[in-house]
This record gives sequence, C-alpha cells and structure tokens, in this order.
Amino acid sequence: MDSTKQTVAAFDFDGTFIRADSMTPYLRLFYSRREMFRIGRSVLPYLVGYQLGRVPRRQAKEFLLTQFLGGKTVEELEQKAQILADTVLPSRIRPKALEKLRWHQEQGHRCVLVTASLTLWTKAFAHKYGLDLVATLPEVIDGKFTGRLQGTNNYGPEKVRRLEALIPPETIEFLYAYGDTSGDRELLARADEGLYRPFH
Repeated sequence: MDSTKQTVAAFDFDGTFIRADSMTPYLRLFYSRREMFRIGRSVLPYLVGYQLGRVPRRQAKEFLLTQFLGGKTVEELEQKAQILADTVLPSRIRPKALEKLRWHQEQGHRCVLVTASLTLWTKAFAHKYGLDLVATLPEVIDGKFTGRLQGTNNYGPEKVRRLEALIPPETIEFLYAYGDTSGDRELLARADEGLYRPFH
C-alpha cells in the first residue's frame, strides 16, 4: 500500500450510527414537551409540504431551525450539544456501529461522520468518539445562530463533495461508507465498499 494514501470510513449519523434522529433530543434540551408542541404546530405545515413535495428540503429545514433555535447564542447551543453527546446520545448508539467504528480505529483508518445534521450539535459527539466531521454548517451572525444554513445542505451528492474537500480523492486508498437513506445514495456509490443499513 502507498504510504501516502489512507483508508477512510465514512459513517452517516442519524439512523445509521444512532437510532432515529439527533435533532429531536437536542431540541428537547431547550424546551418542555408543551413548548415543543406549541412551536411544532407552526412548523407542521412546512413539514407536511415537504413530505408532499411542495416545499423544498432546505426551506423546510431552515424554517424549523429558525423557529426552534434562531437567535440562540453559539455558546448556549454548544453547551447543550455537549450535554447531548455526554448524556443523551450514548444510549441511542447502535452497538454494531460502535463496534465497527472501533475496528476501523484499531486498523488506523481515518473515520469521518458525514451528516446532514448541523455542526452545532454533532461536533461534540464527533469529537467524543474520535471522528472527523463533515456536516451542514450554520449561519452565525454576531455570535448568534440565525436559523439559516451556511452554504449547501450536506445531503445527497453534497456528502461526496464535502468529504472529498476534506480528504482529496487521490489520497484515499480504500473508502468504506455506511448509510441508511436515499440521502446516502451517492456516498455509498462512491465508496469501494458501501453498505446500506448494515447496523440495523
């Protein structure tokens, strides 16, 4: 093997590495169940519109984020993210996914979390488990999250583009990829070994 090249393992996060999604338990760290329901009612028409194909994914995502998290300081968001990583998400990790991550790390492979979720709440988790992070970026102005995205939502083909921006393709000897939805299709196709729902 060329010593200048590396083996890379790319893990999708929501549904693949952990059960279900990471955003909902994150939001619950900010709001009571009643408050979640109240804000959720305003978001519901956008989510239904997205499911029906009438509202673009990005528009629905930004509306939801703005309603729940817009205006909050990065400091507060990162504090909650650390709580999420330390006390909430460990019980949601799929055991087989953690076992596979540890195997890759023992082999000296570079492991990357590739997710459409925002860095705001995935960075602490990635750091805790020794993963590099490729995630959707938040728009921050004057230290506060606007609720909007910075750049492109890290979904579908963007996952491949962003991964290759982090790790140039010519330096990759072999790429493993693990995913569970249509949003991972391009990443799985790009991999030398792409596995769909391997940890379920």
